[in-house]
Amino acid sequence: MLRQVFEFHRSMVQNLNSGLLTIDLAGEIIFANKVAARLLGLEVSDLLGKKVVDLFNKSEDGEAFLRECTRRGQRIDEWEAQLFHPQYRQITVGIDAAYMEDTRNSFQGIVLLLRNLTEVMEMRNQVKRMEQLALLGEMAAGLAHEVRNPLAGIKATAQLLEDFLMTNSTR
Repeated sequence: MLRQVFEFHRSMVQNLNSGLLTIDLAGEIIFANKVAARLLGLEVSDLLGKKVVDLFNKSEDGEAFLRECTRRGQRIDEWEAQLFHPQYRQITVGIDAAYMEDTRNSFQGIVLLLRNLTEVMEMRNQVKRMEQLALLGEMAAGLAHEVRNPLAGIKATAQLLEDFLMTNSTR
């Protein structure tokens, strides 16, 4: 029975939709599921023992994240970070973190859930570019309107002048 429960939990953790890492107080990865390894472009065995700050594109970002995790001693929701990926150079991930304690309230580690936000960020950037293009289009339309107004006045004046000259030349 105990073995079945263990296998059930192992399967559940390995098949989450999110990457799962557990780190100790020193910031070393002590557990990684296969989704986290795939997300980071590494093997599970390559992640174990690695410092979590080494996953960040900028080590100061990783250090700030680790400080925040250990300082709070509570949950962190939706921390956006740029992590290193061997194939893509970097990926944007959302990280949720929870402080783990045992029954005596002793620190056991920090659980990290990772979600790939690279596509979401690309869509955000695309929407931002489209908004900028729409704004540029509005500005161009406004500019065209401002140019047409004096041209219409000049055209009307030229027409009056032409009419005036025509009537004076026929006399």
